[in-house]
Amino acid sequence: MSKKIGFLYEMRIMVYLLELGFIVSKPQGDYSPYDLISDWNGKVNRLQVKATSRASGTKNRGYKVICCKGMNAETKLTENDCDFIIATCPEGISYIIPVEQITGKTIFIHPLYPYKSNNSYDRNRKPKYEEFREAWELLK
Repeated sequence: MSKKIGFLYEMRIMVYLLELGFIVSKPQGDYSPYDLISDWNGKVNRLQVKATSRASGTKNRGYKVICCKGMNAETKLTENDCDFIIATCPEGISYIIPVEQITGKTIFIHPLYPYKSNNSYDRNRKPKYEEFREAWELLK
C-alpha cells in the first residue's frame, strides 16, 4: 500500500475520532512508531493505523493486515511502540485492537462477518478479532 493511501486512511481515522469527541494529535515527521495520539478526558493512547486492501482469499473472506514496523515490515509492533492498532479496510470498518492482543506479525480482519453461506465453517467460527470491530470505546 502506498504512503499516500496510508496517509488518507490515517486522516479518515483522525476525522472520525474528532467527530466522536476525542482530542487527536498527529506526530510530526515519519520517525514515530505510532501514527496518531487520542485523548479522551486525559486518557491518552498511541495509535498505529494499518490499512489494507489485500483480501486473504475466498475461504477466509477477510483481509490480511501486517502488524509490523520498519522498512521491510519485519519487526512486530509491541506495547513499546503503540497502545492500539487500528486495522481498517475498504468497506470502512475498523478494528480497534490492543497491541498486546496481537500475537503474530499478521492478523486477519473479517468485515463481511457474519457470512451468508451454507458453509458450516462460515456459520460456526467467529473470527479471532471480531470483538474489536468498531470498539472505539476501548480508547475511552
